[in-house]
Amino acid sequence: MPSIRDRMSAAQNEQLIANELEASEVKVRNYRLMGNAQVAAIKDEGDARVAEVEGLGEHECSCMADVYTAMQTIAEKSAEDCAAQRLEETTGLGEHEEECIGNLYYAVQEVAVKSAGDCAKKRLKEITGLAEVEAECIKEMFTAEQQAKVETAEEMGRLKLRQMRGLGDCEESCIRDMYGAEQEAKTAAIAEAQKALMKEQKQTKEHERKCIAKMWTAEADARVKAVQAESEERRALMREEMKFKMELLREESAARREAVRNETEGSRAESVSVVSRESSRVAGKRKRVL
Repeated sequence: MPSIRDRMSAAQNEQLIANELEASEVKVRNYRLMGNAQVAAIKDEGDARVAEVEGLGEHECSCMADVYTAMQTIAEKSAEDCAAQRLEETTGLGEHEEECIGNLYYAVQEVAVKSAGDCAKKRLKEITGLAEVEAECIKEMFTAEQQAKVETAEEMGRLKLRQMRGLGDCEESCIRDMYGAEQEAKTAAIAEAQKALMKEQKQTKEHERKCIAKMWTAEADARVKAVQAESEERRALMREEMKFKMELLREESAARREAVRNETEGSRAESVSVVSRESSRVAGKRKRVL
């Protein structure tokens, strides 16, 4: 039983082939548009992820800066409190040391006075047997000597006390300057360490953000290339399919034309044979008539 295409004319077959080619082109165009849409969606998603990572890096950097600023403020306040406490301890130590030195020299003075009195009494007992005048002179002499020793001891005590007070003030000033310089050095060191740490954190976050952005960009490019390769492969397969269909259609058309040609030639040969048979019959009739 002949197929529908065998019953169609050559023009109808050509029109059918043209319609199939147009449908294939439309299908290829739709696949291309679909692939472009997928590529655009992947690129938009990659750009959105990169923007999200960049925004997250900026927010994290701001939070880290706030945290390290707060830590630096706490460290500076702690250093100031420590310095104030050490200064109070030093001031209290100086006052206590001054009081102890004063008590020491007062005790030394009392001991010296008592020792001078005991010595005078002893010497007075030794000279009891002397004459009254000599005893009075010796008594006055030892009294004057005792008074001179007492005054000398008091003067030395006051001088040493003044020296110790001046030394205490100088020591307190030196300690205050030393702890002030130490506090400034610690504050500067903490500030430098915080700056270096913040810089390192910022560089680390920036490098991490760039790496993440590169990773997402590379992933998006890989997905785009994969989609493009898949689209190219589909287009190549469709082209091969269309070529194969075209070849089949051409072969079918050629076969149908050949069949039509053979059928036409057969009908012509049959007509010629009929005419030749009729001609031979007419010729026989003519011979019989003659």
